[in-house]
Amino acid sequence: VGRAKYMAHPLTPASSTANGSADGIPLWQTETSGFQSNWGGAFQYASVIYNSLQHGNCSAWTFWTFDDGDATGRYGFVGQGRVKPIYYASKHYSKYILPGARRVPVNLPTTTGVFMTAFQNPDATVAMVMINANTTYSLVSLSGTNLPSGYRVFRSYEGEYYNELSTIAS
Repeated sequence: VGRAKYMAHPLTPASSTANGSADGIPLWQTETSGFQSNWGGAFQYASVIYNSLQHGNCSAWTFWTFDDGDATGRYGFVGQGRVKPIYYASKHYSKYILPGARRVPVNLPTTTGVFMTAFQNPDATVAMVMINANTTYSLVSLSGTNLPSGYRVFRSYEGEYYNELSTIAS
């Protein structure tokens, strides 16, 4: 059993009634679509996923369709053989947050303009997704126990999508 609730505003905590864990019923975000097929739409889409996972405690996320047949359409990751930026925004979450992953707490003040969610996968790997809402690069410092010796980093921004950077040491 699940239910869907649309998380409309990016990077704004959802209402407490959207929290799927409060009553034990899984909260799924389904049939999502309607984002512009440019970088602005991709950024908004990534932000809405963040909001749904971090604040809404969604346990599943699905997009409306993979290919909408329209290169500039709002309802698919691909259209007329063109991969849209929204696909890469989704990939930051879907490639490394594995089925059965559990969200782990992060303590990053939202005043930094950087928003982060993290998950521990069943194989003990950790996936973190950060969104920099600032207009410039931002430094983020990670601290805690049992951190890995290094991090694989993938970055997307307007004109550059899902680019793997050098591994960053802890």
